[in-house]
Amino acid sequence: DLVASELDAEIRKDWELHFDKSPSEGAIKNWILRQVKYKKSLANYQKASHNANRLSAAKSSFEHKKKALENLVSLFLVGYSSEPKYNRQAAGRAHKGLNKNQ
Repeated sequence: DLVASELDAEIRKDWELHFDKSPSEGAIKNWILRQVKYKKSLANYQKASHNANRLSAAKSSFEHKKKALENLVSLFLVGYSSEPKYNRQAAGRAHKGLNKNQ
């Protein structure tokens, strides 16, 4: 916006150098959009915005990983764990069911 404002002020000051008659607002905006200085600043802005978005996503990812590790540590500290238990009745029913199908 700063570069666009500077170019806008420049063209309004010396419009006779670039136009035959008094330019309309649309003509001034189009002139600004065609300037190399504006195109470079827009490209720099887009690159910086892209980098900021990528860094924001990385930050969010690390925050999620941090929270997951905190939860695992808190579960470990209170001694909460889950171990598979062998249920003989369920295993017997499953074994009988398999034998019927054969």
